[in-house]
Amino acid sequence: MAAHRTYDDAINGYDLVLVAGGPRLPEDLPDESMVECVRRLSKSSRRTSSVCTGAFVLGQAGLLAGRRVTTHWQSADALAKRFPDTVVDRDRIYVKDGDLITSAGVTAGIDLALAIVGEDHGSAVSLAVAKRLVVVARRQGGQSQFSPYVVAPSDPRSPLATISEFVMANLRARPSRDMSIRIAKSRRPATVARSQAAKT
Repeated sequence: MAAHRTYDDAINGYDLVLVAGGPRLPEDLPDESMVECVRRLSKSSRRTSSVCTGAFVLGQAGLLAGRRVTTHWQSADALAKRFPDTVVDRDRIYVKDGDLITSAGVTAGIDLALAIVGEDHGSAVSLAVAKRLVVVARRQGGQSQFSPYVVAPSDPRSPLATISEFVMANLRARPSRDMSIRIAKSRRPATVARSQAAKT
């Protein structure tokens, strides 16, 4: 992909000003000519948006003050620290605050794009686009389900670990009475221990 206009050439308002993220944006200040272009275009465009760490450019352009936004969970604290007058929602896949729309990681840009298509052209068109891309039309949950904090229980002998291991090994199996019995057996030691603790 190659740019067909320079920052100075981009003078007219657009339907959407979209700023992509980059790995250095949480640490380094963005190019001032880009920041000025985004600042200028946001005043004459219908919507301003960012994907991933592109929110740092919006912040540098003064567009995040008093707004609710999101970015990649790894950069959320850095964004909140650099722009303390911004409300950073660390868990949302994307956030729409008026004419400002921000999204989390790179693939969250797809969720953001589908939301924009749905807003402009209706849910039927958004669903058709999602089917073509082979993605869910509206992802459930937030970023925390994908973070490294979602890990298996630390004690492999715990009842929770036993249940988790059994479920993961039988994902394609239909729920059955045998499955319920196995899960109930794995829970029994924890139940007995709890009952004994209650008696003492």
